[in-house]
Amino acid sequence: MAKDFLKYYTLVLDSLDAVMSFDDSDYFKSTLARKLVVRVEEEVNNSFIASLSKALYSLSSIHTVQLYIPGAIHDFEQAVDPIQPLSILWQRLAPTRARSRLVSRLVQAPLPLLRRFSSTTPTTHTILSFVQNHCTIEDLALAAAHPSLLRSSAEFSLPSSCRTLACATNVLSYLTTLPSVTHLFIIEHVLYTFELIPRPLAQQLVSLRFGPLSSDYYHNWEPHGSIELNTVDFLYDFPRLQYVEQHIRQV
Repeated sequence: MAKDFLKYYTLVLDSLDAVMSFDDSDYFKSTLARKLVVRVEEEVNNSFIASLSKALYSLSSIHTVQLYIPGAIHDFEQAVDPIQPLSILWQRLAPTRARSRLVSRLVQAPLPLLRRFSSTTPTTHTILSFVQNHCTIEDLALAAAHPSLLRSSAEFSLPSSCRTLACATNVLSYLTTLPSVTHLFIIEHVLYTFELIPRPLAQQLVSLRFGPLSSDYYHNWEPHGSIELNTVDFLYDFPRLQYVEQHIRQV
């Protein structure tokens, strides 16, 4: 039993085949795994989402989920031309509806012990809905927003259990309610990032870290265009802050 416990404490699915062939009837994986790492190089498809969903539904004791997936997990967003023949419309809409059902099931995966969630997968509605539906998450790390999210006006709330958040600036703007976050890491920021941090969040932060300046801004940045930070205003906006860290990009 001890050997099995050590073997399955961290479950790594490091290929598309590993995810697709996951055995949800394995008792030890289902009850002893505490951390799930999914690392694949291939683009995601409906079969992958269905298999990942099956794995999550069977691993009810998982505390940590880490996703390293190149493609975004979301509903297909296809422009539909109503003038097209009905047969062509159905061919385009059917995969979308199938993906939508699979994604909905994935978002609702019951993980009552989930504490930490991190993803290098582009952040989409699906990822944020998954987070929003798991009210036990304490430590959250999200990648930059996918274009499908940037084109929307969606708003999401983090669970009150979440204390630590790492994300890009373009994801932060979609998180309208962050009731308990006290540690914020902006993994890639832009000029005027300080002004983009919601005031209620700024007033509760204890720790604030900044990664490198976004490459889109960095290549167009000039020294005379930098921001002079007013210390008095900064302390007023972040009254509880005890730690600040700024990454300086090497030229």
